[in-house]
Amino acid sequence: MKNDLKNKFCKDILQDYNRTYNSHIHLTAAIISDIMLMLDLLNEFRNVCAHGERLYNFVFKKGKNIPGITSHFYSPHNIRFASKLFDCILISGLFTSKKEYNMLLKRVSHEIELLEKLLAPNQFNVVLMNMGFPKDWEEKLKL
Repeated sequence: MKNDLKNKFCKDILQDYNRTYNSHIHLTAAIISDIMLMLDLLNEFRNVCAHGERLYNFVFKKGKNIPGITSHFYSPHNIRFASKLFDCILISGLFTSKKEYNMLLKRVSHEIELLEKLLAPNQFNVVLMNMGFPKDWEEKLKL
């Protein structure tokens, strides 16, 4: 994207986020950079799905820079980004409506419940760890 289009896009995303979550985050170069990095992450996960690759243990390669996002959008949750599926789900909340995000969370919760029934407890925990899900994942996914 060209800079002026990138700035407008990020401004619109930020306005929606501020309005939806009653926040007061201001557009800065760091915010623009973080939003673009989040879009890169979402795009990489989308590509994994589109090409039928293994999703549960995929790790976003540019993920070293993601911890900075926590301070802008998710500071109340004290989230450690690991550039895994959990982070992809959480980040998607910034780019969808609250209603759509809550629907996604219900589907994720349902799928995890099904998985828990299919796997032995130690295998289930390994899969959750590979996906980056912390023990209190349901609470941390709430925006």
